[in-house]
Amino acid sequence: MRTTHLHSTRQYKKTGKRISCLVIVALSVCLVIGGVILILREGTTLDQSLPLPLLISSSPTPAPLSQYVNPQGNFSLSYPTDWQGEDVGSSAYQWVLPEGVAVAILSEIVSSEDTLENMAQEVVTEIPYDVLNQTEAQVGGERAIRQEVAFPGSSKRIAVCYLVLHGGQKYQISLFDLDMLSEIQQSEVIAKFEKMVATFVFP
Repeated sequence: MRTTHLHSTRQYKKTGKRISCLVIVALSVCLVIGGVILILREGTTLDQSLPLPLLISSSPTPAPLSQYVNPQGNFSLSYPTDWQGEDVGSSAYQWVLPEGVAVAILSEIVSSEDTLENMAQEVVTEIPYDVLNQTEAQVGGERAIRQEVAFPGSSKRIAVCYLVLHGGQKYQISLFDLDMLSEIQQSEVIAKFEKMVATFVFP
């Protein structure tokens, strides 16, 4: 009976040692796995803390500006240097744009009957064009009329024009030949034209 009891005790001790070893091994494995997970998490955090590359959108650089001063000293303005300017008479100046359209400024002496409203009506009766849109505007601090015109019977815009009076002169500032361009191209060219008109200065 004693022998059996000793044998059982020894067997129990051996089994207990095995269980203890297994527990130690299991704990060691858990510690190792936990350490690996911690390292991976820290690595991920470090990676996330690194600055991300900036995505810089490129936009076209606007052309530098040149200044035009009217020989008679009546006005001045700024225009992109890639516009090709030329005199087309003693009272007119014109620029040809890279897109193939043109900008012209025509000045004449004001008569006693000249008003902005009469000048605007002449576009319809004397040239003649159809006025698609007409609005009040300002040029060089003076009241002006802005028109968008088309050939008679057409709804396709061919020109944008500003009419203004100043110092005994009447001015017509026009962007024309727009029918050569698509709607998107027209919008881009008109934006350039509007920027030029905004620089118009009377002395």
